[in-house]
Amino acid sequence: MYYFKRLSLPFSLIWLQVVLALAAEITGYYISISLHRYNTWLFNCYTLVGEVWLLALIGYLFLRQSSARRIVMPGVLIVTGIWQYGIYTRGLNLQYGPFILAAFTFNIIVYLLILFFHSLRGTPFLQNAAVWYALSVIIFFAGALPYYGAFNYMREQHPELLKSLFGPIIWTLNFIRYPMAAIVLYLASKRVGEDA
Repeated sequence: MYYFKRLSLPFSLIWLQVVLALAAEITGYYISISLHRYNTWLFNCYTLVGEVWLLALIGYLFLRQSSARRIVMPGVLIVTGIWQYGIYTRGLNLQYGPFILAAFTFNIIVYLLILFFHSLRGTPFLQNAAVWYALSVIIFFAGALPYYGAFNYMREQHPELLKSLFGPIIWTLNFIRYPMAAIVLYLASKRVGEDA
């Protein structure tokens, strides 16, 4: 908790995103395993709030160049519109449709821009907390995009293959993403008073 008080706004939001992700995973596991119910609605809502809105705000704060910032809010509105359309036409239990593909692609683009603009700064690349976070987001979403792109097809045509692939793919990506987020928070807490 000591470190949390020392973090600047984008890094406090990263901490919040990690906590929301953990809460969504625990709740989703409980709904699925203990209650034997579908938890898709939970992850559709979490993805909008935690993976689109929150990551977009973090990205916006990391992108200091006004030209790059201009794509973030329209992108959020477009992805949110796709989410609303999917909910309206197919319901909240829609499994990873066009919304997920749009959200993941949007995050990859925003965080590639962060990598580009932060690579132009004087801070050594691997000592820059924003770079570490951008890398963690890009690795996760680029790795998960093909899987979630084929999710509905696999659910209908190859449900056993889907079950056997889900754990190894998503957990491996999570085990890459969240330790990198811990490195980000550590680097950010070391740089108190500096412009991260």
